[in-house]
Amino acid sequence: MTDETQTTNGKINRWVFSITAALVLVLFLSAFILSYEALRNLALDNGIQKGLGFLWPLGLDAFMAVASLYLLWAHLNRTWEPLPLALVMVATGASVVFNVAHAPPTNMARAVAALPPLVAFMAFEVFIIMVRESTERSTVGTTLGQLRAELAQLTGQVDQEKDQLRTLRSQSRSLNERIKTMQTQAKELERVTVGSNDPVAVRRGRLRTILAENGREWTNNELAEELGVSLTTLKRDRAALEKGANNDA
Repeated sequence: MTDETQTTNGKINRWVFSITAALVLVLFLSAFILSYEALRNLALDNGIQKGLGFLWPLGLDAFMAVASLYLLWAHLNRTWEPLPLALVMVATGASVVFNVAHAPPTNMARAVAALPPLVAFMAFEVFIIMVRESTERSTVGTTLGQLRAELAQLTGQVDQEKDQLRTLRSQSRSLNERIKTMQTQAKELERVTVGSNDPVAVRRGRLRTILAENGREWTNNELAEELGVSLTTLKRDRAALEKGANNDA
């Protein structure tokens, strides 16, 4: 259903509701006036003083109107109690009985007399049903609008989370590349460190330093004792140093 169709339907519903409400008011007032007149005459015919006769119908038909208005209020506020409806039905029944009692003793006259309070009751009940349906429809529309707003908000939050996730993935890739680089550097550093800590290389470096010193001639035995190695190891180290020196030359 398009927005234009919904707007048209909404206007039609408002017009129908307004016309129905006006007709219900006309029917209720007409029935009230007819019933009021019959009940006033009945009160005057049965001992109520002429100056107070106008009050007696109010105790019945006005009470029916008050109870009916309470039912309307209850539907508008989404509350429900069975007692007001029972009171409306009792007041309507009593009004029918007293209207019939005042009528001439013919079936047609009694039917005519019973009609006004029944019409008032049925018209108002139809109006209450329309109010209830309209209220429920309005509530559903409001709830649907709230759900759409919440859905739009959640969609926005999901988009933000997706952007954050993409950012985190990019940062994760950068960190992985840095970790690989650092691992490579660590391996290279480890290789160099292991090479520098090689005891053979350290011993031969020390031997080279001792031989390079001037002012003393070292014998092999003295050098072996100084370095804490055997004579065979010393000769092997000296041979390696001489071989490296020849290669450098």
